[in-house]
Amino acid sequence: MEREMDLVGKPTGEATAMTERTSEQASESQEKSAARPPKEAQAKSGEESAVETTGRSRGARQDFTVGSIPNGLPAGVQQVVVSMGMLTLTSIVNRFGSAVMAAFGVGGRLDQFAFMPAMSVGLSVTALVGQNLGAGLHERVKETVKWAAYLTVGITSVVSLVVLVMPGVLISIFNSEPGVLIEGAAYLRIVGSAYVPYALMFMLSGVLRGAGDTVPSMFISLVTLWLVRIPVAAYLSGLMGSRGIWLAIAISPVIGASLNYAYFRSGRWKNKTVVSSRSVPQPSTEAES
Repeated sequence: MEREMDLVGKPTGEATAMTERTSEQASESQEKSAARPPKEAQAKSGEESAVETTGRSRGARQDFTVGSIPNGLPAGVQQVVVSMGMLTLTSIVNRFGSAVMAAFGVGGRLDQFAFMPAMSVGLSVTALVGQNLGAGLHERVKETVKWAAYLTVGITSVVSLVVLVMPGVLISIFNSEPGVLIEGAAYLRIVGSAYVPYALMFMLSGVLRGAGDTVPSMFISLVTLWLVRIPVAAYLSGLMGSRGIWLAIAISPVIGASLNYAYFRSGRWKNKTVVSSRSVPQPSTEAES
């Protein structure tokens, strides 16, 4: 009798355990379904996101768009002015033959490689200055600029030393013609000595961009390019040939870095406001509750 009861009870126990596991799985599935938002809520959230990204919601910040125009326009004008200035300078270089033209092109490529660290530091400074000024941390801005200047000068000094020590080797990587090697080596010896002022000019321009004060940077570019580099290149090229052009290219960043530093020391960039704080929407009582 007991054996029969065990045989009968065994399947009954397994069925009970299976039923309990099924109930647990069903309850877990219900909890997960309850945690997920319904499809209607998801669709509504998607519609709200679309409204916000298209700018048609009540929280759209049109003042940001309008406020960015005075900052973006000078930067655009600066790029146009620089491009036109380079075309004018190239026309002066073209008067001295193909070897000088080739040396100018190769030297420009090497300049781009040499300035990459300074440009990277300038971009980083732009972001850091904007964040710290927005938070009202002016002292931290000074520390950022100080360490950025140390980093820029240190890296660029090493690059400049390499360029000054082996100009012919660097030129030969791109062009090994004797005339190009002579002119290119002269270019790197003269322009390479001004790499540090170039780098500081890039870094300080990044500070002004981070502060949203782009108009002075535009005017400084106008002065260094159209009032210094091009006139001096046109004048000295008549006295010294191609060496006069290279010297004018080396002089202009010294003037540009000096003007950027003078404006930075004035502190006027600290008072630049892109968007008025009065236009920042305050959180509503309903949102807080």
